[in-house]
Amino acid sequence: MHIIAPARSITMLSRVIKAGADMVYVGLKGYCRKEKESIDLDTLTTFCKIAEDNNVRVIVAFNKLPRIGLTWKFIRGVEKALSAGANGIILNDTGLINLIRKKYPHLYIMASIGMSPLNWREVRFIADSGASTVLLSEFLELDEIREIKDKCDVGLELFAMGLREFGYTGKCILSSYHRQIYRDNLIVGSAKRGGTCSDICRTGFRLYGRRKTEVGGQRSEVRGQICRRDVLIPINGGRMPEDGDRITDTDSRQDSNEINLRFQPFSVLERDLNLTGETQFFHTNDKLRDLLPYIDIFKIWQGFLKDEELYGIIEAMREMRNGK
Repeated sequence: MHIIAPARSITMLSRVIKAGADMVYVGLKGYCRKEKESIDLDTLTTFCKIAEDNNVRVIVAFNKLPRIGLTWKFIRGVEKALSAGANGIILNDTGLINLIRKKYPHLYIMASIGMSPLNWREVRFIADSGASTVLLSEFLELDEIREIKDKCDVGLELFAMGLREFGYTGKCILSSYHRQIYRDNLIVGSAKRGGTCSDICRTGFRLYGRRKTEVGGQRSEVRGQICRRDVLIPINGGRMPEDGDRITDTDSRQDSNEINLRFQPFSVLERDLNLTGETQFFHTNDKLRDLLPYIDIFKIWQGFLKDEELYGIIEAMREMRNGK
């Protein structure tokens, strides 16, 4: 069992290595959709030196698909990352996986959650394109994962914890459907085209019902627009309220027409609080033990976790791996 964890700074890299990660993943500026969390080429070089000294591999995420005619620029980015000392890359498109595999026959390539396969046929297709490991969807049950392991000759990766999103992680188009705008130096919209997720699914929605018109038809008036159907409009502009936000009557979460999408937590760890309710302790559960024969790499995604929580998860999984 291997553990791969995120690292966005030298300090964070040192902490996740100390906690027990075998691999770290980072984004390279210009080629990763989360630019604010990415690092430049000089920092990547330093990362790789530190990781090599600690027998840890560095995997670079290339999850911003190139536009037509710019594939050469994408390949050049991969070349730069490998020259800096990267041990592998993360890709989210079978065409690119196949292209890079032909150029680098021995390169370690991870298929990201942007592909989110749900069955063994999808996994085999991704593997045949050239992927070394495939990150599975969190929606898969143990018997489905077992079948994939039996039928596919490829490494399997799974998130250690997260949320089972209603739109399927990596396949949701709700963000780009809602809007695609330039805001805060980011394109909010299609994640695979360089945009970033607007987390629209985590906010509330209000249902605007249809109303009869004078001519007997049906219509809805939504923010000045005429729609001939029921319409769901995200509250607060498609984002969760933040500290300091003033929630007006129109944004009230007590609205009877409000709809909140539900998420099913997914985790191979249990979380406990100490007596003060402040410090969290993590320990493994039977789900992790059941998955061990089939999953080669457990990926830790920070999300809303605090840094200390992230390190605690790595430590708990390391102890499980070491038989403690």
